[in-house]
Amino acid sequence: MSSDHIVYAAFDSKGNCLYVGEGKPDRYKHITSGVSHVYEANKWHFKNKFIEVKILHKGLTKSQAVEYERQEIVNLHPVWNKSNATERAELFSFALEKLNDAVSNNRRGGKSKDYVQLCKDLCRLMSYDGVVVLIRGQKWTDVKIPTGFMSCLAAGDERFYRPLMQVFHVERSSETGKYTVTLRGWKCKEEREDVSYHA
Repeated sequence: MSSDHIVYAAFDSKGNCLYVGEGKPDRYKHITSGVSHVYEANKWHFKNKFIEVKILHKGLTKSQAVEYERQEIVNLHPVWNKSNATERAELFSFALEKLNDAVSNNRRGGKSKDYVQLCKDLCRLMSYDGVVVLIRGQKWTDVKIPTGFMSCLAAGDERFYRPLMQVFHVERSSETGKYTVTLRGWKCKEEREDVSYHA
């Protein structure tokens, strides 16, 4: 069996992962070509935006490359990958349903439109298990997270973003300053299947 496959990742200028893929040794070149199957990569190419491509693994069989690619997608949370699109849509739907309930139960009112956008942006960053780790002040491509937002959620200050605290659990590490954001009550597809299998 041939061991000539690679796993590669594309990053923006701030080090945020945009895309993870696998293939033959020169497969990664499509990301910066302007004729990629990845629509967002083509947009960036024609806007002359910076993209750095790194080879993460090489010398793999096709099946190894597919498995490593899957693992790196989970680890790096690339924003352009469309794999597991159904799972992603289910995660968004679950979060927005929880947010809708939280907003309707919130007596203080608030700007539900802003809550919806913040909820969607946090979900975009999450892996399919409903978790993301954010570094303080980190900037993400096409995702707007206001300054102090994560601190408010982590502190549990109910004067701000109260409905979002009912959707997301946020913990701040005192050692690293990183925030771990978890979608409350979410079970990814594997966990749901595991529960139904054992039921």
